Amino acid sequence: PTVQYLIETVRGHLEQVVGESRDVRLLNDLTILNNPEKLLFQPLRQTSSIGISVFVITYAAKSLYLLTLQFLASPPLRLQLCGSTGILPAACSLETYIDGACFLASTLAIANIVVFERSLNAILSRDHFKPFAKFLAVKVLVSIVFLQSYGLELLLGQLSYTDLQIRLCYSNLVCCEVLPLSLLVFFAWKPATKDWYSGDCYVLPLSESTYTGQLADETGSSGVDDAFLESR
Repeated sequence: PTVQYLIETVRGHLEQVVGESRDVRLLNDLTILNNPEKLLFQPLRQTSSIGISVFVITYAAKSLYLLTLQFLASPPLRLQLCGSTGILPAACSLETYIDGACFLASTLAIANIVVFERSLNAILSRDHFKPFAKFLAVKVLVSIVFLQSYGLELLLGQLSYTDLQIRLCYSNLVCCEVLPLSLLVFFAWKPATKDWYSGDCYVLPLSESTYTGQLADETGSSGVDDAFLESR
């Protein structure tokens, strides 16, 4: 909204001063800036979230697949599909491929976050945004979901641990890791006065006292922006 408002203000000023000039025509040719929200920011947001979207969809499909097999094997149906005595072993053959897809999705999500962080580091490092802590929390969370499970299976499998023992070890590690990870997220996103939220605030056109936040789309009517930022 801020970029579009600036473009419209400059265009209106040029039309009033010099009329239909070469500068106005050049400004009109900047198609992206005529609607930056639709033509620039939305595609950028969708492109940068591809890795995370694939990660979420892949794990949702894996959960649905495993829950379906478990539901069919449980009472009252008791349809045992897997194993040497199963009635349809082919139905369980997809688990290995799904695990491979989950590993790829996890790697893609982490790579997506790393590329996004490095590419926009000059912008994200401004106004006390602290991108390292914020992105670190996401990367650790994505890593422990699958990469830790894969590593435990590889390591403990060599030590003759059973599948049940490996799963129990994974669950215990996750329980221990969630608490420090939650504390990291809390301190990384804890708001502070005069931080990056102030750069997200802009004044609505045709109004000198209505302040709006672009990320959360809040609106405040206070005449003093400090009070509005404090309320956020």
